[in-house]
Amino acid sequence: MRILHSLFTFAGLAILAFPQSAKADIWLYQVTNSEAGFNFHVEFQLSNFVQDVVQQTALTDVTTDFGSITAFSISGGSGGCSAIDVGAGSSASIGIGPCWALVGPSVAGVTDSNNTPAFDGPGTFSKAGTTVIITNLSSVPEPASWTLLSMAAAGAGLLARRRRHASPDQSRRRLQI
Repeated sequence: MRILHSLFTFAGLAILAFPQSAKADIWLYQVTNSEAGFNFHVEFQLSNFVQDVVQQTALTDVTTDFGSITAFSISGGSGGCSAIDVGAGSSASIGIGPCWALVGPSVAGVTDSNNTPAFDGPGTFSKAGTTVIITNLSSVPEPASWTLLSMAAAGAGLLARRRRHASPDQSRRRLQI
């Protein structure tokens, strides 16, 4: 019983030592277009969900059949899209969404609501040749949760060990109480 009391005291101190931290949201956007002659797949991450992504240049994965992409914009609502590559002097824009726009050194492209799905949160959305997948990657347990889980597992293991190694005399005394 004394070990169990010490274990719970230690678990309480461990929780205090690892204060709850604010979870950092990470939203993964994956956009794929399969229109003939204009195939691309773009991935990027944002710290919060936005329906209108404007001039995204930090792209984590880009695959195209027409060259590189330097800026990408997408709107799942009625906002417009525009993308500008200052270095190449190219731009693409459209005034109303849903839409996407992209630019690169040798390409500028845009599409309207006829080919772009509307979206307002996480999920998979498809229309014509465009698919948008939005995922919240923030389901990682905090350090305090891991500590508490580890302490509980250690406590259960100690109790099982103590019962297994108890002498027959101690077992009888426990029953009489």
